[in-house]
Amino acid sequence: MLYITFYRKFMFKLKGKILGIFVPLLSIFLLFCFSSPSRAAQFQQGDYTLSSSEIIEENLYVGGAIIEIDGVVDGDLFVAAETITISGTITGDLYAAGNSLEVTDTANIYGSAYLAGQSINVKGDVLKNLVVAGAISNVSGSVGKDLTVFGATSTVSGPVTEDVRVFANKSTISDYVKGEVLVYAESSTVDKELVTGEIYEHTDLNTEVDIDTTKIQNLNLNMNSALWSINIFSLVIGFVAMYIVGIVIIYLAPVKTLEIEKKVISSNQDFLFSFLVGLGIIVFIPLPLIMLSLTVVGIPLTLLITAMLIFASTFGTIWVESAVGHKILSKSKNTDEKRLLSLLIGRGITTVVKLIPIVRGVYMMILSMTALGAIVRMKYDAFKTIKGKR
Repeated sequence: MLYITFYRKFMFKLKGKILGIFVPLLSIFLLFCFSSPSRAAQFQQGDYTLSSSEIIEENLYVGGAIIEIDGVVDGDLFVAAETITISGTITGDLYAAGNSLEVTDTANIYGSAYLAGQSINVKGDVLKNLVVAGAISNVSGSVGKDLTVFGATSTVSGPVTEDVRVFANKSTISDYVKGEVLVYAESSTVDKELVTGEIYEHTDLNTEVDIDTTKIQNLNLNMNSALWSINIFSLVIGFVAMYIVGIVIIYLAPVKTLEIEKKVISSNQDFLFSFLVGLGIIVFIPLPLIMLSLTVVGIPLTLLITAMLIFASTFGTIWVESAVGHKILSKSKNTDEKRLLSLLIGRGITTVVKLIPIVRGVYMMILSMTALGAIVRMKYDAFKTIKGKR
């Protein structure tokens, strides 16, 4: 009963916090984008350093191996690299993904920060929300609103103004938390005297509830057997149908296929950069489209842009699958100029992954975001080439 009571409280709080975090934040992000339609974006690739004397008055997208931001970014910063060091000021939001990621004690982030990596160390201040996903994370700087951590080892040694939520194997919270603390971990240490709000702590992940599950198990077996047959049939049909569509797309647009392929498999940085660009588009584009659709003239344009985005994020995955397949073939020193075998391999990987719960959702999201980002980057390069010839 104790387990059930905790579980109900946990799920209630979790659902409430998810809505409380993402709905308002998404609205803020989109409103910021719509209220500043003239703000440009700057793209940088390769090793990149923004010196302490430099100021970039636009959104900055950076992809490379080693990235250092010591200056000021007056806008949002999107970073994908092996090693990332943030020591300067970001007036907007920070989106960063890499192997090693450090926000030093001289850094100031006036928006929210979303960080993903192997090792994450946040010493600087984040004025709004901080979301961290990493194997090892250490947050010693101050967080102005909520802190959410996903990872293996989590250490929170800085003050948090609102709530803290940790999902990890080992969790340590040793500084002031003015809101609630929710921890789901195998091992947890919380300095309860420093927490103002309630503490929901669950550390016994192996707790069992003594109930008769024989009927439920039999029902699950029968349902799983039936659903498995339906899923296999659907996957086979989907595999064949999308493969045929892919052949047609590659045949009609061979040059685009190769250009998009470069944006996906040329390097790890290119892949991460394409993913971040696609993610940024999905985050920022909906509200302007909604506002545009409120005008008579804007309705056709809204429908056109929406259709293009749906096509890019859906059928664009075919190009990414082909690129992944070609990368595998190139590693085995095989050639496939027409990309038919490459597409077959990529489609096969997608079909197998779709059999894995949870993973399939994450995989398809990455695939769609990468496809969208790669297509936009390809179009951006083509635009620069045309502009340079004039």
